[in-house]
Amino acid sequence: QGGVRRMATPAFRSEQQESQGDGQYRSVSGLAVSGLVLGLLSVVALAHPGAWAFPGLAISCSLFALIRIGQQSDVLSGRKLAVAGLLLGLFFGVWATTRYFSERWIVTEQAQDFVEDWLQAVLDGDLESAHQATLEFYLREPEGTRLKEYYANDSEQLSLLQEYFSEGMAKTLADLGERGEFRFDRTMLRRKELDSQIIGLRYFIYPRGGDVPIVNLHIEALMDLRDDGVYWTILGMDDAEILDRRRTY
Repeated sequence: QGGVRRMATPAFRSEQQESQGDGQYRSVSGLAVSGLVLGLLSVVALAHPGAWAFPGLAISCSLFALIRIGQQSDVLSGRKLAVAGLLLGLFFGVWATTRYFSERWIVTEQAQDFVEDWLQAVLDGDLESAHQATLEFYLREPEGTRLKEYYANDSEQLSLLQEYFSEGMAKTLADLGERGEFRFDRTMLRRKELDSQIIGLRYFIYPRGGDVPIVNLHIEALMDLRDDGVYWTILGMDDAEILDRRRTY
């Protein structure tokens, strides 16, 4: 009864105690520390693909650390640090790549929808709507404007429309009209600058019901990301074969 009670031994061991083992000091793996630091820095991979190296390095360092700690557990510690670095690298690496490629897919789909609506408008003879899509967004008429009346009453705008469709590929499409149709070929160009992107698309233009294309059209669309929405603009177009020879795309 009068004996001295012993304190119960804790069920857990601190990181320091774990590193000491049975009186033997175990150093923390430098690779494990590096893996954790790189794992924390992997968040920058969300900003730009050029930073995807951080998750890759975090995963590599952490895996090597786990292997070395497993092989030299009597002198090395830091397994929890390595696991944390590995998980962070995987998390931000998967998030960054998934986000990047999903955004690219969405933007490309939007560009294709916009360009195909524009091509169809030209072939249908709705040159007024097609011309509006070639103007910068702040120069366009509000939605709901009766464009045929607007152009008929504005000689300057009518002159610009006629000039646009009087030469080059725009003239070829306008002259073809309802006798033509288009088929998507492929995406050829992508440039990103701040809040804007330029997407280059290729289309084969056929006579309706025909199997031999009249021309392979290269057309570029600009996406502007503004506070009030996303705006698309037709930048220009040319014969793809000519561009291929010049290697300017």
